[in-house]
Amino acid sequence: MGHKFFGFLALGVVAVVSASQSVQAMKNGRQTLLVDRQVSGATLKAAIVKPTTRKQSPESLEMSDKGVELVKQYEGYHATPYVCPGGKLTIGYGHVILKGEKYSNLNKAQATALLKKDLAKYERDVNSLINVKLTQEQYDALVSFTYNLGPGALQKSGLRKKVNGGQHKAVPAEFLKWSRCKKKILPGLVKRRKAEAQLYQSI
Repeated sequence: MGHKFFGFLALGVVAVVSASQSVQAMKNGRQTLLVDRQVSGATLKAAIVKPTTRKQSPESLEMSDKGVELVKQYEGYHATPYVCPGGKLTIGYGHVILKGEKYSNLNKAQATALLKKDLAKYERDVNSLINVKLTQEQYDALVSFTYNLGPGALQKSGLRKKVNGGQHKAVPAEFLKWSRCKKKILPGLVKRRKAEAQLYQSI
């Protein structure tokens, strides 16, 4: 199932301002006050601003076709709405039907298109939460995990800590810790976590 539950790298900014001028720098939708001073007859060069925010991943990747097929395999295809193990009304390849959406029947092509649209959000989540360089296989495994469990699970997980710490050999065991739904181990989740762990290790 898709996510049922549930930064920002600001580069230093230099501004040159005139007397009595208040300057604000906008970076990625956030504002940083640079200067607001009275300097008679002078030109003031503001200091470099380096907000204390988490680093982003060195590069932004996208899910490969192989990764999409992995998600499709474990989500399963449902042409009509059904209630997933997490208790959410779902359709296609794990798309949770949101309020206002009206999906009654999807063919496989439509379901695949909807899945890829949904995956874009989880790609952004992984790009935001992981700050080390990943192989395509590692990235695909993490997006599959996040699509299934949500970005909140990845954010608080030991899995993320191991990845960001460069402890890649310890990562597969972290995948396997996430095989429960409502405190019950589900065979389907065990298989999915093993597949994601195997993909993460592949070269």
